[in-house]
Amino acid sequence: MHPDYDQLHDILVEDFKATLAKEESDTRSSLEKINDHVEKNSTIEPNGTLKVKGFTKLAHDLNKGKPYPGDIMAFTLKNNRFPTDDEIANFPKQGETPPLERRNFNSKEKNMSDQFEEEEQRLSSQELAFRNVVHQRKIIADAVKTGTLCCLPGKDGYADTKPALNIMNPHDNYYHGANLLYLKDFQQKNGFPTGEFITHHQIENAQKDNPSLFIRQGQKGVSIHVNEKIGPNEHEDKHIRLFNVAQVSNPVKLKDWAEQKINEAEKKDIEWKQTHYGSGWKPPEPKQKEPGPVEIVCSSTEPEKYLGQYLAAVSMGSKFKVSPEQAAEFSEKMISALYRPLEPKVNKETGEIKSPPINKTTGEVVTDVFSLEGISRAANSECKTFMRDLKIEAQKQNQPEQTLEQEQQQSRSGFKI
Repeated sequence: MHPDYDQLHDILVEDFKATLAKEESDTRSSLEKINDHVEKNSTIEPNGTLKVKGFTKLAHDLNKGKPYPGDIMAFTLKNNRFPTDDEIANFPKQGETPPLERRNFNSKEKNMSDQFEEEEQRLSSQELAFRNVVHQRKIIADAVKTGTLCCLPGKDGYADTKPALNIMNPHDNYYHGANLLYLKDFQQKNGFPTGEFITHHQIENAQKDNPSLFIRQGQKGVSIHVNEKIGPNEHEDKHIRLFNVAQVSNPVKLKDWAEQKINEAEKKDIEWKQTHYGSGWKPPEPKQKEPGPVEIVCSSTEPEKYLGQYLAAVSMGSKFKVSPEQAAEFSEKMISALYRPLEPKVNKETGEIKSPPINKTTGEVVTDVFSLEGISRAANSECKTFMRDLKIEAQKQNQPEQTLEQEQQQSRSGFKI
């Protein structure tokens, strides 16, 4: 063993003995509290296991005010000794908020989403996707019941058709389907002025250029599952954590940084193409988005069609008008669709019908947790169809004017086709 390690080992052993002696009474008191809690809050499950309620909260309470073990270990490894009492007094304490001048963006106190990210890192992509659909279904169903879902009309009879987007990709498609409903609900519940979002990783990159940019104390993000294009014919499922720009210390500076990075990326792309395709290469003129109708009036209360028309209104920047009767009918159908029971399965080889599982608590058939995903896909398809039909109808209405103009030009020129 390296002699430095031997020396460090001896120092740690002596300091550890002293620490144990000093904290013996505290440890005994903690054990008594734990034993008392287990005795009062434990139950034996049918399978023979012991279940203790509120144990996590008890652990947090016992550790409150104590330094993080990782900070002590980092100090010890750096200085070859345990910290003194005075030094420990200056360490961040568990369950307490450090003063602003001592906060660090990468510390636990600074990054309030750490506990969520640590939990998410322990789950597989399949588990994350499953948890996402179950949670989104509950949140959206609750918003339908309370009448606060963004696609439902307000007092003026119009739904909120302002988009939810990532400020690093403002020219790409907005968030769509279930993710749009979920993010808009997050925005509405927290009173954020816009649906502008950014990922946690992107905020970290922004902070490297602007140290004053950070997630404000106490702010928690929101997780979504997306299918992202990573190649010409290749997509990848990704679980990402988003924060609204209003949750950041300086939203204006953050948006300025995002715009600067977008411009830099576009400039770099142009330079690369001019290097490979010739200095005369110029980017094509940006495609102008055709203006949509000022207003779309709801014409169906079936969840897929209703949501399809709403999504079309969001995409085209139109208003979406819904009557109270339509909203009530849609809400009732939406809840039924979200919690539809699983259907019996038929064995293709034997023809045997297998009944769906029963919820032991309610005695009812288990519902389809992926119902929202199916509704969302169908609504996205309805949105494309609805927008296509609107475009065709607009072309038909413009056609007579174009025909008349052509005839007038032909008459002036003295010949007809």
